[in-house]
Amino acid sequence: MPRRTRYNGAMTLRTLIIVVIGLLSPAPAIADGLPGRVAEGRVEGVEPGAILRLDDGRRVRLALLEDNPAVTGSLTDSLTGTLGALAAGRRVTLHWPTEQHDRHGRLVAHAVRDDGVWLQQALIAEGAARVVTFSDERTAAAALLAVEDTARRAGHGLWGSAAFAPLAALDVAAVDRMRGRLAVVEGVVASAAVVRGRLYLNFGQDWRTDVTVSVRPAALRTFPPEAREAAHWQGRAVRVRGWVQRYNGPLIEADHPEAIEFLAVEQ
Repeated sequence: MPRRTRYNGAMTLRTLIIVVIGLLSPAPAIADGLPGRVAEGRVEGVEPGAILRLDDGRRVRLALLEDNPAVTGSLTDSLTGTLGALAAGRRVTLHWPTEQHDRHGRLVAHAVRDDGVWLQQALIAEGAARVVTFSDERTAAAALLAVEDTARRAGHGLWGSAAFAPLAALDVAAVDRMRGRLAVVEGVVASAAVVRGRLYLNFGQDWRTDVTVSVRPAALRTFPPEAREAAHWQGRAVRVRGWVQRYNGPLIEADHPEAIEFLAVEQ
């Protein structure tokens, strides 16, 4: 399972129009608010998994993009081709809070082209990739999630496939089939509780069998103070992104705030 994983009643989300609270303003056309530069170079080539190969031999994994071919399947080639068209032969500046490498020795960063185009944003806007966040990989997540939400509602790229549609939290069997894989799940919190410092969000009437989201005590301390209280979640519509486990029913561990998005619900 990946090493890391964001912040029912009579109604179901199928009858509602959903927009993400706080992510309604259009994303900038170029990168604004990214952290300081950590490196730069010219892109010599693009490898599967959204990997840039620079002219000095360094390899760069674009942060916050899902790069698991087992999940993306044939769309991996589309992502590689789209990124190649955007980046091949161009100079890029790499942005991250500090220089960071993944376990394969690749730099992890946001990449901004020499004309100001933010590569992650451009890929997500086209529906060529989806966002994945981790407790130690969250920088600029809110901006990218906003772009993804727009692409999803427009049916761009992978969002035109039913296979990538968010799963309904009340469809326990569908969520359970995603065990060991990244899932995006939407639902209304039927009940919430904090037990020995751990937050539980339940979407059905039986927590022993229904979909549950759990936030460990240490992770919960990174959430805003109001979000550490069970009452804050009761009856709220949320979109949860994380790897599905099984503990009683299907379980997603959210270990950072960006794993959970609040949704505004309109009749």
